[in-house]
Amino acid sequence: MAALSGIDMDIHDGGVTAIIGPSGCGKSTFLFCLNRLSDLIPGCRVDGRVMLHSHDIFSPGTDLTALRRHVGIIFQKPNPFPTTIWRNLEMPLKQSGIRDKAEIAARIEECLTAVGLWNEVRDRLRRPALGLSGGQQQRLCIARALTLRPEALLMDEPCSALDPIATGVIEELIGEFRGKYTTVVVTHNLGQARRIGTDVAFFWNEGRGGRIIERGPVEKVFDAPEDDLTRLYVEGRIA
Repeated sequence: MAALSGIDMDIHDGGVTAIIGPSGCGKSTFLFCLNRLSDLIPGCRVDGRVMLHSHDIFSPGTDLTALRRHVGIIFQKPNPFPTTIWRNLEMPLKQSGIRDKAEIAARIEECLTAVGLWNEVRDRLRRPALGLSGGQQQRLCIARALTLRPEALLMDEPCSALDPIATGVIEELIGEFRGKYTTVVVTHNLGQARRIGTDVAFFWNEGRGGRIIERGPVEKVFDAPEDDLTRLYVEGRIA
């Protein structure tokens, strides 16, 4: 059984592409293909190509470690390492070969500042990351991805485990990523897709695998959809 079928889309450089659609239509599966986390799904086979610039990331010999440095991912539930705030950010830097203490410290401050956490945690960097609130943990995970200076960020329902206030902080942060990172966000929240997205792709499953019904600028898809199925979905008349 195909999870996805006939997917063909461009993801605009520096934009925020929101992926919407009901449960089971392949949104997260699509996201996992974009940095080959699909390789970790038993029995999963991917046909076709996923192009990053001029390189097909599914071509033989692709360096997966390098790929995932360029294309970071944030999951639904915050997943900080069970160690200190500092170590959460230091580990990926050291694993990528950065040993200079001054550079590590500068990058940690830079990334915590970028997600609005520096002033909140600067005096407790050596304390457990798991002691942070849920929203702070998710921002820490985003900062951890940013330490490697990726080109793109994939976000799989990054606010689904957060309260409304923390969700608003994350949405504002995603808005600040426009023009800096190419961001792809899976979300069930249509209001959120409209708030954060520059582009949107509507996925649907008709029994032959998830496919794209419509894609385009957020205003076009929400306010003047071309497909009747899209219109019914964004109006909340089908789910």
